[in-house]
Amino acid sequence: MRASTYCVYCGVLMNRIVNDPHSRTVEHMIPQVSVSIHRTNGEGDFHACKKCNSEKSRVDEILGVICRMVGDNTDGSFDAINNFHKALSRKDSRFKQAFQSVSHSQRGTSITLPLTAKELYRYGTWLGKGVYFIQRGELLPENLIVWVELIGHEEVIFIKEQYRRQHGSDAFDDLSQNNRIKNVNKESFLITSDDARVMFVCLNRVVMFHIKIIDDTYINQKKCKKVLRSLEKRIGKLKK
Repeated sequence: MRASTYCVYCGVLMNRIVNDPHSRTVEHMIPQVSVSIHRTNGEGDFHACKKCNSEKSRVDEILGVICRMVGDNTDGSFDAINNFHKALSRKDSRFKQAFQSVSHSQRGTSITLPLTAKELYRYGTWLGKGVYFIQRGELLPENLIVWVELIGHEEVIFIKEQYRRQHGSDAFDDLSQNNRIKNVNKESFLITSDDARVMFVCLNRVVMFHIKIIDDTYINQKKCKKVLRSLEKRIGKLKK
């Protein structure tokens, strides 16, 4: 685990005051809820402030439970389904929204993530800052910004089908054999360039975040706004 005095996500100076918003916490960037094994604090990736960790944890839960439900790991799927039903029983509005979105087709069961485009983009920004710190050992400089594109479940299925046609094997099974690519229990993957400027974070072989670290210029700010608008349109269509 890489240590840091400052929160990797927001840059605030952290402290050891119990329950303080700026107190130091251990962060698993690919969250515990997203994998079918238990990891200790010693197996965390870095430190983040309590405020950022708490805010990210809510999205962690939603993404982790839903992605594990439709993921390839059978044991993880059963556990996630149990957690999903617990969330429904406590009348969690997000999970109720997800439950109502379930549909079936020849390709299998699909479910819409009950998250807004801004929430998904912000989550991708957290991932980008986390990967940058893991790879380079420093916080993301103020002159760089994070560009985020979501690759949804249907797109991931298409990529896997194309890969199998070309190579006769499963794309993620092959990735798990590559020692240069970090994975957690062969379920979630972190693919990044050596300079941590381009990365793919795949959760449960279900969805991927395509992330670029780019210079903070007017043109690049417009690119970030454009990809966010595109994500808003996609999510709007899914919810109709």
